[in-house]
Amino acid sequence: ADLAREAVASNLSTAVDQERFSTPERAALATLEVANTNMYRAIREQTVQRGYDPREHTLVAFGGAGPMHAASIAEELDIGTVLVPPSPGIASARGLLTGDVRYDYQRTVSQRLEDVDGDGVGETFVELEERGRKQLTRDEIDEDDWEFERTVDLLYEGQGYELSVEYDGVDEGWRERIRDRFETRHESEYGHYFEGDPVVLLNLRVTAVGDVSDYDPADLPGGDGDPSDARTTESTVYFGTSDDPDERTVPRYDRELLRRGDVVVGPAVVDEFDSTVVVPPGWEAAVESTGAIELTRES
Repeated sequence: ADLAREAVASNLSTAVDQERFSTPERAALATLEVANTNMYRAIREQTVQRGYDPREHTLVAFGGAGPMHAASIAEELDIGTVLVPPSPGIASARGLLTGDVRYDYQRTVSQRLEDVDGDGVGETFVELEERGRKQLTRDEIDEDDWEFERTVDLLYEGQGYELSVEYDGVDEGWRERIRDRFETRHESEYGHYFEGDPVVLLNLRVTAVGDVSDYDPADLPGGDGDPSDARTTESTVYFGTSDDPDERTVPRYDRELLRRGDVVVGPAVVDEFDSTVVVPPGWEAAVESTGAIELTRES
């Protein structure tokens, strides 16, 4: 912490002649505000700008730093619940080790939908699926654990991006079904579709999936709601903004010692080997049976 304070002081507090950088603590909060704003804008691009209301969803925080920022970002988005999975700092590695094996095969068509030869489409999907079967066989995955997903990529003629929709055969009316799915998804993603405009079938895709393992989550022993046994120390933490810092002395807890049903009332910090969970003022964190932590805003 001393080295971090020294770095912020020398690179910001003494180098920038602005009130919000006048102390290392205020400069650090200003830096945090920039980082949170960037993440907030990225989430808005994937939600609000696509017609989704983030207030209706839970924000999942993973990665080493995600649980440090999550509650503050949720407040900006007016999200009331944040979920921090077990070992969030190694979530990607866990997914790699427990996720299904997947192979993607593609054939480009790039023709108007009405001009596409249905028989040729069917034959191509058979060929692509056979490639997947051979690969899963080489991987020695039991045939009972195979699954094949057939999709097509479509776009309006002249458009620079495509959308993928389910393919279910070339029987009677298949072109109309695929166009309907494409336009339904286009409206969902972008808020509109172009009725009557030519649609191009760009790619045929087969995804071969092999189920290799299942994730077996932990089942924590029950606690009495009091996290005192997991408390380790206390620290000075600055909340608020760079214009109005809010200095608090907060308890710290060891996540491995928390039990199902324990509730940590903010402000507080929960430490673990791969991440840090910040529970700001006005929030509380409840431990679930799987070890996940659910942060909720106080009403």
